[in-house]
Amino acid sequence: MAKFNLNKGYDLNLDGKPNKEIIKISSPDIIKVDPHNFKYIKPKILVKVGDKVKVGTQIFFDKNNPDIKHNSPCSGEVESIDYGAKRKVLSINIKNDKEYNQEELKNLKSLFEVSSINNLSSSSTKTIINEAGLWPTIRQRPFSKIANFNGKPKSIFISMKPTEPLSIDQLFLLENNSVGFIEGLDALSNLHKQEGILSVCSYCREVKTPTDSKIFLIFLTPFR
Repeated sequence: MAKFNLNKGYDLNLDGKPNKEIIKISSPDIIKVDPHNFKYIKPKILVKVGDKVKVGTQIFFDKNNPDIKHNSPCSGEVESIDYGAKRKVLSINIKNDKEYNQEELKNLKSLFEVSSINNLSSSSTKTIINEAGLWPTIRQRPFSKIANFNGKPKSIFISMKPTEPLSIDQLFLLENNSVGFIEGLDALSNLHKQEGILSVCSYCREVKTPTDSKIFLIFLTPFR
């Protein structure tokens, strides 16, 4: 296993740190979806005020990358759509019914009928991630834009230690929820069937990866 120490970067040293405690909070009444949380996109809205949506309902797409889906994170009704200058979409506001009913992805049934995540092809893995609305969370360097859906990554980095002030310890969150994380690593490793392509970035603790040949990196500043 290779180990690299990258020392360049700058941290803001603020007093205090988040408590390592998980508390349950109520779901918000209104969920705002801001398309411009994703850099360099030109959103085309697919819903209108009064439309019913479910978790997984596509609510907009990027005109530059129309195949990438941006889905609703909750079920409910589109209450309003906020626009700015020149009709720029500021947010899609969904009244949350707090039931979180989900869209049925019937066309993906055949892809899930494999014995394990590791047996999925790169194409099938991409399709599942995209249909779930999770592809926009994968960023591409440089410029932290949404990753090219049709591209083949040279390498994949997963940051487990953000350096923003008062950031939560992500490894703490995984202490009792590591199974889904490991399965996620398996899925991401399918995007490029090559050893050493997936790197988990942390400070001091290693996170088990699908195979022993993966590279463990230590970063002062995270990839994001």
